Amino acid sequence: MPEAIPSNIFYDLLDSQWNASNVPKPSIYRREEIPQEVVDIDGTMGVGSDVLLVYLDIVGVAEKYRGNWTYKDMKATVSIDILVGYSPLSYDVAHQRLYDLVAEIRRISYANRHNVSPYHLCRYIGFSPTMEEKYGVWSGKCRVSIESEGVEAP
Repeated sequence: MPEAIPSNIFYDLLDSQWNASNVPKPSIYRREEIPQEVVDIDGTMGVGSDVLLVYLDIVGVAEKYRGNWTYKDMKATVSIDILVGYSPLSYDVAHQRLYDLVAEIRRISYANRHNVSPYHLCRYIGFSPTMEEKYGVWSGKCRVSIESEGVEAP
């Protein structure tokens, strides 16, 4: 069986569990699949062009062995970059939309905290807004961890 990729697990959760009645579903990409138009953001992002970029954080996947190395704990940190364009929206409406997207990511994390197979637990870590305003885009980064404890080591 192929090794599970933590960022793909959370990408699939976001893609399948998004509740559009809470906040319209943004475009969701894996970091390695970002289209060029997202990379070249020039301030013309419009309504409905919100973007989530899901990727494995710099920490990657950490394993910690227990006792006599028979069991291990695994933890993977997944980052989600959020971009909200506000050229046709007011500045404040777009800022609120950024936080609405964060709330939906947090809701999905909590609702699926035990539904991240082959891992055992999903934890919402937090959100950090980007302080600099550039290109007519509000942005920030959410972090989520998926974990397993007491897994039999190979």
